[in-house]
Amino acid sequence: MGKTLAVVCAVLAAVYLILSSMIPVRLGEDPVGPRMYPLLLGGGMVIIALLLWLEARGALAPVSEPQAPADPDLSRRQRRGVFGAGAAALFYAVAMESVGYLAATFLLMFGLLSAFNRGKHPMNIAIAAGTSAVLYYGLKKGLGVALPSGLFGFLG
Repeated sequence: MGKTLAVVCAVLAAVYLILSSMIPVRLGEDPVGPRMYPLLLGGGMVIIALLLWLEARGALAPVSEPQAPADPDLSRRQRRGVFGAGAAALFYAVAMESVGYLAATFLLMFGLLSAFNRGKHPMNIAIAAGTSAVLYYGLKKGLGVALPSGLFGFLG
């Protein structure tokens, strides 16, 4: 599973780096340019893929600690969690245009919080709403980023 995850991460990093290199750069923009941060993120993804590969091969495992036998239920739970988080991120990317940044971010945050903080729905709702609102107003009003408004078009 570890090597498969490393390969998937490396492929995603390669695709991300290729797409990042296609971002147009105009003369007169700041020295960093619009490509810099996506390329740094893609480079980070490559490093993570390499570390995952080394960990799966056992090259990063501590020598002195004995390995406990693998628990198949834990492994299944971990896989379900990884694929669930991936599905949530995919839903977030697809739903953002139609429902808007604020609603999509709230749904993503609430879903992830519900998975990690089970049974505490009032707290999860408060954290998801607060995080979504702070991010929305910080990005939209503070930095002037154009975000899809979707259901909340009246917010401007």
